[in-house]
Amino acid sequence: MEALDKLSVLVIEDEPGDQHIIRHMLKKLEVSKISIVSTIEAAKALVHEEIFDCALLDWNLPDGFGREFLLSVSGRLPVILLTGDEEEVSPSDAFALGSHDYINKN
Repeated sequence: MEALDKLSVLVIEDEPGDQHIIRHMLKKLEVSKISIVSTIEAAKALVHEEIFDCALLDWNLPDGFGREFLLSVSGRLPVILLTGDEEEVSPSDAFALGSHDYINKN
């Protein structure tokens, strides 16, 4: 776990239950810094203020879809897309938009 204890992760997720589960899993992995925001705009602002090693991005957020965040950080930040519904965005679409990985929350 040594490599993870220096990892800084930005979580962009609006559902409190999912936020709790993700935080718990990252803490179990001993991730050193976990920042959680609920909107794309808050995520964009935080990325300009702080350095993150990666982001976990929910697709459907109150102020838009994950596509907007992916396009704004294209090539600058590895992003793992999280979705509860594959009908929202397919894995191939997610990769085409710049996502580095795709995880179905279910």
